[in-house]
Amino acid sequence: MSVQLRRIRLSFSATGESAVAHLLDDEAPAVCQQIWDWLPIERKAIHGQFSGAEVFVLLEQPKRLPAEQLVQLPLPGEILYFFDPGTSVGGGTQASAEICVVYDRGVTLRGPEGVSVHGQPVCQNTWRLEARLDCIRQSLSPGTLGRATSTVYRARYVGQAF
Repeated sequence: MSVQLRRIRLSFSATGESAVAHLLDDEAPAVCQQIWDWLPIERKAIHGQFSGAEVFVLLEQPKRLPAEQLVQLPLPGEILYFFDPGTSVGGGTQASAEICVVYDRGVTLRGPEGVSVHGQPVCQNTWRLEARLDCIRQSLSPGTLGRATSTVYRARYVGQAF
């Protein structure tokens, strides 16, 4: 019996770029299942302000999920789930959650006050996801890295079983 991998397609409508990444069901089953259940997701993509070369979408229903495979230094092409319970100094008192795509090297996950935070990898790149995210890299001038830009792209995540 063959096991089908679940994959997420990430698309940026403004550029037509899209890439597929497979869910890390073996490493983070609860988090991957929740992300799968939320699909499809289509939201405004925002460039990370504190961590570096990452783009994220805020989720409408933040949810604390089990801590599975937490990382602070994600690799290019990884897709992460991040949850803030509303206890950070700069984040306010409301819980928030995001799906984040790392598109270049040198990312260190940090919160608004510069404190280290951790994300949960839910997808690993396939078919050179990081290369397909050149559209993001090229669209951001050096001055925008490290500053929030709220109108970069709309990101759409959809799930497929292959």
